[in-house]
Amino acid sequence: MIIVIALLILILVAVVVGYVGRLFRPVDRPRARRSAPAAGGSAGTDALIWRLPEPQRQKATELLALVDTLLEADIHGADPRTRFLLEQTARNYLPGTVQAYLELSAGARQQLAAQGQNPEALLSEQLQLMTDGVKQATRLDYAAADRLVNQERFLRERFGLQDDR
Repeated sequence: MIIVIALLILILVAVVVGYVGRLFRPVDRPRARRSAPAAGGSAGTDALIWRLPEPQRQKATELLALVDTLLEADIHGADPRTRFLLEQTARNYLPGTVQAYLELSAGARQQLAAQGQNPEALLSEQLQLMTDGVKQATRLDYAAADRLVNQERFLRERFGLQDDR
């Protein structure tokens, strides 16, 4: 009887340790790494970009190259917000923008023209918005700013100072 109880306890401990180990195991996130636009998972995006007219094709190619370079350099490895923005730009924002433009029907183009909007100009504006956003995000170091704010909170709490602001 004691052996059975000991075995049950041993099995229970093994199950709990295995479960807890899984909870704290780091999650491997796939990276959007591409050394050239045609490599890796960007083949679909590249195929879409090549269907764009110039100069939008050039702008989209430059944006994708910028994002790829930043992801590969991993200059903001400690900043998950910037990495997320870069990954989303490469995986969703840029392909979604290009796809939306390419799916414009003749009727949709007429509708835009009736509203005084040029599809190519809209696409250029959207590509520029993404490019500017990526450049701005790489200039910001959210993690460093967060550390400084957290340090101030810690010091105020530690030394008992009131927040005068």
